[in-house]
Amino acid sequence: MKELVGRGETTTCFSDDEADSTLLADLARRCLEDGVRFCWTAQARIHPAMTLEWGALLRHAGCLRLYLGLESFSDRLLRLMRKALNRRLIARSLGELAWAGLPVTAYRIVGFPTETEAEAPETFDRVLGLVRTSGISSVHYDLFAVPPGAPVGIGPARYGIASLARSAASDRAPMVTGFEAPGLSRQRAAELQLEFESRLDQERARARAL
Repeated sequence: MKELVGRGETTTCFSDDEADSTLLADLARRCLEDGVRFCWTAQARIHPAMTLEWGALLRHAGCLRLYLGLESFSDRLLRLMRKALNRRLIARSLGELAWAGLPVTAYRIVGFPTETEAEAPETFDRVLGLVRTSGISSVHYDLFAVPPGAPVGIGPARYGIASLARSAASDRAPMVTGFEAPGLSRQRAAELQLEFESRLDQERARARAL
């Protein structure tokens, strides 16, 4: 950080392993102890360590925003995704960060294998409620694609995926958007993604008009 400041840089983003909650707290403490004035953001995973005190520490040390994956509010899907979290932890962590005054942008997906017509709107309604109560400051919705190196890409059958439409012409391992699995069809998932984004745009317009 000191080297970046010395080069005239004013902001940076931390992600992946460097955005571990413990490392971010250590970084924040060092910035405050050494008087390093720098603005930064972090792409992190929701974690029990995300308390009011943790969020306030990061904010005082120059953190402008957290980008958090919020794949689902369904405990069933979160277990299937092998996420070490549940709805209660998500709600508590977001509430603590809101009280700390640390803005959160949530990344949402729709169309994970076996996600149902009922589960996708339920998660959206919970996300919309958090937007309205300032638990989340912004949301980005994406259509789920299979990451080749993730558990769902390595063992697709465990997730009910019958086939993956991989491109034989590619010399890399791109995200796979074409697959067959129980739950929402790819077409329906894409429709819901557009619907949810549209409703979020309407909510943002409503908030600006107040």
